[in-house]
Amino acid sequence: MEGRVSDWDLSAQRLASARLRFLSKDQALLSALEEMNKAGQQFGSYWRRGHIDDPEYAARWSRYSEAIERFVAASGNAVRRRLTHS
Repeated sequence: MEGRVSDWDLSAQRLASARLRFLSKDQALLSALEEMNKAGQQFGSYWRRGHIDDPEYAARWSRYSEAIERFVAASGNAVRRRLTHS
């Protein structure tokens, strides 16, 4: 996990999030993006503390991974709608 964290490009992620918030009117997509970002921030903050309780870690990871799945589903729906209406 540590290597993945050190390789993460936070500025690119923030720019991509800002572009979506600015360009998209899809509320499901924007809601999923907000939840994914919040869950990721909370998970990362907890992980960086270093004193990890396994059940707490598992709960935070579960929330974050579920938020990622919801975002992927919402973005897929947005792309499909865009492709069928263009």
